[in-house]
Amino acid sequence: MARLRFDCVLLVVLAIRATAKRAEGRYSWEQAKCMFKGRKIAFGGDSNQRYHSWTFNVFLETGELRDCHYGKWGCEGSDYDEGERNQYWSPDWGRSKEGTHRMYMKKTFKDIGAQSQYWFLQTTWFDEEEAGKTDYEHMGDVAKQITGYDLVVVSSGWWELKPWGEKDRGYDKCGDSWESDCEKYYAADVKKVVEEWFKPAKAGVWRESSCCGDNQPKWMEGVEKTNEIAKKVINDENMGYAETFYLYDFDSLYDSTVDGTHAKPEFYHEWTMNIMEQAEKQLRTGCLGGSGGGGDESEDEGEGPSPTKQPTSSDESEDESDGGRPEPTYQPSSGSTANPSRDPTYQPSYQPTSVATPRPTSQ
Repeated sequence: MARLRFDCVLLVVLAIRATAKRAEGRYSWEQAKCMFKGRKIAFGGDSNQRYHSWTFNVFLETGELRDCHYGKWGCEGSDYDEGERNQYWSPDWGRSKEGTHRMYMKKTFKDIGAQSQYWFLQTTWFDEEEAGKTDYEHMGDVAKQITGYDLVVVSSGWWELKPWGEKDRGYDKCGDSWESDCEKYYAADVKKVVEEWFKPAKAGVWRESSCCGDNQPKWMEGVEKTNEIAKKVINDENMGYAETFYLYDFDSLYDSTVDGTHAKPEFYHEWTMNIMEQAEKQLRTGCLGGSGGGGDESEDEGEGPSPTKQPTSSDESEDESDGGRPEPTYQPSSGSTANPSRDPTYQPSYQPTSVATPRPTSQ
């Protein structure tokens, strides 16, 4: 009976594996394992960064696209290690009390001796000034933990557009009305991330925000502005900047995401390709030389057309709002999906009006 039960479980596992889709891109699974062997990687950001980090983890462990659901805690064991669920690292310091907006988790890659970690960030930078006198960690504490890490990847922008009313921090209603304070404080906060998280690591990559924000299309311009400011700060500091906004625009939003905000796995995988490219410029592993394509370097990289479906007028919700919106219900299909195109679909026009300034202190 025990043998029969084992055989049944094995057949189920094999059936699931048979339906998994290989992750195809410019760089192969073998190249990724070469690049990240023995490495420590840190991710910080919002829910798009969370789902991307899980997609990265699945690719690095299996060479496949993530095919788990889009629940806020994902799939324990594949997205992150067993026992890492329901861990909270940051305080409720005034934005969101929801646990998934304060989550932390790690993933261990035993075969290559590597590890990745993820911290949910509700804002671009906060330290003891915002966290207050609590037992929770703040980003300054995390900076000490990740000093010397091989790669640190951060993305932040959408949350700064919400109407927080934080006039003392510069984030009042930046999505509705982008003003000089929004730019000044955001640039200073990005600079703080560079100084505290990127420079103590071997490589730092800022992943720009994807299209189009929570309030679409009204906040789309704000997303562009945060991207332009972050890009200038990152380039001035000679760090890595991974572009993602170009992969889809408002017109193709609902073909490229599961709910109007969170990207489909194929696009998250393209984010990984861009991040690897930027990280390699700093790490110089030599692992990305030559062509790569989803584990079989002999195949051509066929690029499918960019999605063009017009989004509906329905108000799709996502889990980033302070009130806690429903989870995406997307379930991956076994059919073929066109790979994201590297050709830009939209060119931002905003140019920042000033260079980054030191992060202001509250009066």
